[in-house]
Amino acid sequence: MEKHRHNQCLLDHQSLTTNPIYRTFLPIERFAAGVYTHSNFFIVQKEIFNSIWSCFHLAVIMENEVEVYLIKDKKKSSWKDIKHKRVGGGENYYSDYLESLSDLSPSNYFKVMFNQKEDFITCSCMLYIQQGFICRHIFYVFNIKEIDIIPSNYILRRWRHI
Repeated sequence: MEKHRHNQCLLDHQSLTTNPIYRTFLPIERFAAGVYTHSNFFIVQKEIFNSIWSCFHLAVIMENEVEVYLIKDKKKSSWKDIKHKRVGGGENYYSDYLESLSDLSPSNYFKVMFNQKEDFITCSCMLYIQQGFICRHIFYVFNIKEIDIIPSNYILRRWRHI
């Protein structure tokens, strides 16, 4: 039991006094490194990294004061599932584009709902609900909105340094 306590103290000290290697240029990654323990930071870092290299948005739709992002994740679904349609220009461009998105099934994209006034964001992948970590789809939206810190209500106390 004493050996286990000693190892835990060493890991706590290492997590508090050292910085991990960063994989991206994003300030939110540095913020996460300062908040999470090392083992949990590596989980979050993977999501941040994948938000840059595997996600893109298909559309942004305003519903009342909520921005709804339809996010395509290259790692979570196959490209052949998307039916590509040619959308012409002109007056009806936006409505034609939204109509073309109606052919997408929910398994082909993730829906991120973001309300900045109420400090609320949620994703249809439900990673935060299931595991307590923000997903790559939410980090993608944070990157678009130039949000450099993770809101404190989305960092569970059990994952923090202190």
